[in-house]
Amino acid sequence: GVRRLFAFIAVLVMVFSFSAAAFAADDDDDKKEAVAGTYTGTITVTDEAGTPIGDPLTGQKITIVDAGKDRINLELKDFKFGTVPVGDLEIKNVAVNDKGEVNGSASQVPIMNGVLQADITVSGTVKDKKANLLIDVSAPLTPGTDPIKMKVTFIGAR
Repeated sequence: GVRRLFAFIAVLVMVFSFSAAAFAADDDDDKKEAVAGTYTGTITVTDEAGTPIGDPLTGQKITIVDAGKDRINLELKDFKFGTVPVGDLEIKNVAVNDKGEVNGSASQVPIMNGVLQADITVSGTVKDKKANLLIDVSAPLTPGTDPIKMKVTFIGAR
C-alpha cells in the first residue's frame, strides 16, 4: 500500500528531474541567454611571472554576445591599460559549454588603433550571471619588437 505509493512517487520525481535536466541541456537558447550581456567588474593585469602591472581597474565592462550554437563573442570596449588607450579588444567565436566554461583564441587582433597586433587566448567560466575570465595577451610594445605577454584577469557580474 503506502510503501508502494511512496516508491511510485519517488520514481515519478526521479523521471521528472531527469527529463527537466535533459530538457535544459538541450535548450541552447536558455544557455546563451544565460551568458549574453554586459558584465561589470575588475580587471587585473600581471606579467607572465604574475607580477601586477599597474593597479586593478574597477568598473570595467566586458560584453558577451551570442554568436550561434555554443559560441559567443567577447568585447572589451575602449580598454585602457594604465594611461595607454589599447582600444577595443574583440575575441570572436569563443566556445562555451553547458558548464559555462569558455575557451577561445584570436590571432593578430588589431590594437592601439591598428598600430599593433595582439595574439589573444581566453579561458574561464561564465555562469550564474558571473564572469571569471583569464585573457592572455601577447603583443609587442612597439611595432617590430618581440611581444610581451600579459595576463588580464576579469572578475565581474551582470
